[in-house]
This record gives sequence, C-alpha cells and structure tokens, in this order.
Amino acid sequence: MKQKQETPEVVVPAGYRLDEVMDKKEDTPSRIINRKYEEKNKEKRKAANGTFSTYLPRSELDEINAFLKKYDITKVDLIRQGFRALQDQIKSSYRGE
Repeated sequence: MKQKQETPEVVVPAGYRLDEVMDKKEDTPSRIINRKYEEKNKEKRKAANGTFSTYLPRSELDEINAFLKKYDITKVDLIRQGFRALQDQIKSSYRGE
C-alpha cells in the first residue's frame, strides 16, 4: 500500500490569495521545451549579461518611463547614452584641471 505524500506548506506572500499564488499555466510542449532551454542556458546568459538591480521612487520612474515612451527610447539606450555622456563630462572636467 502506497503512503500518502505530504503536501508541502505553501507560503502566501502578504497581499496575495492562495489561488493567485497556485495558478500555473498548463504545460504545453513548447513551454516544456522553453523551460529546458532556459535551464540549460541559464549560466551562459548570466555570464554574458548583467542587470542593475536598483530601485527608484515611483514618481521618478514614471517620469523617466513617460519620457522614454514619448521619444521612443529604450532603457538600454538610456543607460548607454547616459554612461557615454557622463564619461565625456568627467573627461572634460579632468582636462580643465
């Protein structure tokens, strides 16, 4: 006779209902393939890419996002152009000393 497996306790984050946490999309062949691919290439992707895990006040974030949308600028372009502008600014300030 098989023993009944114990169900692990589910921790529900504050502000969520259990049914919201437990909903999972149905497994389809393409989802299974995607999961296998993601798991297989996870380390390679981590080595090749990085993120800035940072937080901004919501009002500032909304202002930046509205600006980017208005002028059709990506966040990646914002970071790259801002970085270049900052480099140029710092280089010119050192030349002046």
